[in-house]
Amino acid sequence: MKMYLQNSKLLMILFISLTMIMSCSKDDDSGNTDPVTLDGVPTGEIVARNLSNETLTGFSSSNRNEGSQKWWTHITSDFNYVDCGDDQDFSVEDLGYYAFYPDGTMHSKSSIDGTPNYLQEWEWTDSNLTAIYVRGDTSVAFTVTYLNDDNAVYGANQSLSGPCSIISYEQLGDPHYVD
Repeated sequence: MKMYLQNSKLLMILFISLTMIMSCSKDDDSGNTDPVTLDGVPTGEIVARNLSNETLTGFSSSNRNEGSQKWWTHITSDFNYVDCGDDQDFSVEDLGYYAFYPDGTMHSKSSIDGTPNYLQEWEWTDSNLTAIYVRGDTSVAFTVTYLNDDNAVYGANQSLSGPCSIISYEQLGDPHYVD
């Protein structure tokens, strides 16, 4: 029970941090078409677009009767400040297991045999399936930089104020399938 409470506290710290970061970020309506720079974010093989949804969720569509739910092992959530003065980079590791349900909800659990708990909403940003929105927030697109049968990484570079920005990403791996 103590381990569950510690993981819950870490998860809560992570989501409070992300909420604060997102509430401080500004919208970029400048029409800037420069590619997003995600220095330090792991990259790797990305499956073909027609396999992206199935690779992330374990299902090829929203019909949950056609496969097993894919549960990703949380590896790290990383936050790197750029040109922000005294702000300190930090990361949070081993927060349990995450699942992207095909219905657009995301769930977590502290052990692979644990009970799933609703975490947040998620969705693909568009039909290209190259980025996702999480927490139901459609103002920050997290670019998928790694997605295959064994790895999922998505990250974003968000402006905070002045020249200050934060590059954040989440890395998941070692998937398990649960019926």
